[in-house]
Amino acid sequence: MNDVSRFSIYRKMSLNPKMRDEAMDISPFLDGIQNFVLIDDVSYELPDPPDFSVKAMGKTIWLELTKSNPKRFGKRGFSKFNDFKKWEREKEEKPLPRHEFEWGTYTLRDSLAAFQDEIERKAERAKTYHKRFDETWLVIQSEKGSPHGG
Repeated sequence: MNDVSRFSIYRKMSLNPKMRDEAMDISPFLDGIQNFVLIDDVSYELPDPPDFSVKAMGKTIWLELTKSNPKRFGKRGFSKFNDFKKWEREKEEKPLPRHEFEWGTYTLRDSLAAFQDEIERKAERAKTYHKRFDETWLVIQSEKGSPHGG
């Protein structure tokens, strides 16, 4: 197990709930990547995007975290994430022997099209700020209802 608590994003947790959640969401990636890359520090990048600035291998790396959606959605995005957060709160308040959440049904074609759209959208946005960094990393969060997660 690698020590991620030494990174700035954990030593100086943001008061912004979205930034704090992203820091927690990226922790498994940061833990695992250290088996291959020596990371000196990870800090919040403001203005956002990108989400984080990573210092590693003598480089400054842009790191953007995004969720994998099960299909293409409009401006409101995948509204099931909001329902899931509410469900998580409810299961804490009313513990039962078994809790299940229904994410819906999506085809593989839907999911791959959504994945491609998300990569293209992030790549287009990165054109405006990628020159400030030596490398750019897009980390795709693929759990919590994602078709790409376990």
